[in-house]
Amino acid sequence: NPRDDDQEEEEDDDEEDEEHEDARRKRLGPLEALVAIRNEKNTLSHLNFEQHGHVASSSWSEKKLAKNATEALTTWCETKLARIYPSGLRIDSSNYDPTRAWAMGCQIVALNFQSKTPSKARPLWLSQAKFLANGGAGYVLKTTAPPGAAPALITVSLFGARGWTGGWGAYEKFPDVYATVSVACRDIESKSTKHVDDSTEPEWNATFEFHVDDVNLTLLLVEFWDFDAATGDDFLGHVALPVTDLRKNTKLTLPLLGPDLRLWDKGGDPVCDLLVDVQLLHHHTDESNEGTSLCVEKTFEKGHHRE
Repeated sequence: NPRDDDQEEEEDDDEEDEEHEDARRKRLGPLEALVAIRNEKNTLSHLNFEQHGHVASSSWSEKKLAKNATEALTTWCETKLARIYPSGLRIDSSNYDPTRAWAMGCQIVALNFQSKTPSKARPLWLSQAKFLANGGAGYVLKTTAPPGAAPALITVSLFGARGWTGGWGAYEKFPDVYATVSVACRDIESKSTKHVDDSTEPEWNATFEFHVDDVNLTLLLVEFWDFDAATGDDFLGHVALPVTDLRKNTKLTLPLLGPDLRLWDKGGDPVCDLLVDVQLLHHHTDESNEGTSLCVEKTFEKGHHRE
């Protein structure tokens, strides 16, 4: 019977496919278990903690994270991957503050990299600072400490800055420079100096204190501006670094970057002088950070890796 012959051939083909699939699974199964990541739909308000024998990832917008950022998400991220992305309403390529997502344990925090103006680029400066850690390898390992296990008092002493030959308003002979010092952990806290009139070598000798609930997550951002009440302040550069990689209680001279994350190129080679001290309020040993103090001047050298 021709139909019986066709059915037998189909059954033989199915058996061969099954045998081929079984052989493939035996050969690649352990490898697939290591690298395969499956995207799963998930609701932040009702997270699915069930394990399926593979790594799962879910994606949420910044707005959903802002409404549903809970400790449950931090626990969920211990075994699964979370991707956060900018709202689709950001048609101007602006960005949200990424520090909250990092603090919650989210592994992939997407930003709009088209932002070049200082008013929109601050999240990108923080992102670059975050990934300067680990020798600039492009990824940062999570600490072994639980969230909030390393609260600290961070003291930033900003002595002054120098080296500009341009970059301020065309109608000013010299800039009126002030600085804004920010510390980003779960949120961003900022404090500013007074502006120094008509100077390319302003000195402040100002000291600022910040309390953070986890020094392992903390980033330092220092911005410099030319005060101009009439036409708006002009951006004069910034420096941003992970606090755990700063050489503590040592005066540092750091080069300033422009809004595009390159060295300042609008006149001169400006640098700032500062000192950072960290006082742990409750010590928690973190093996991933033991003995990893890094001189930040070397962070800007091409090809530098943490020793």
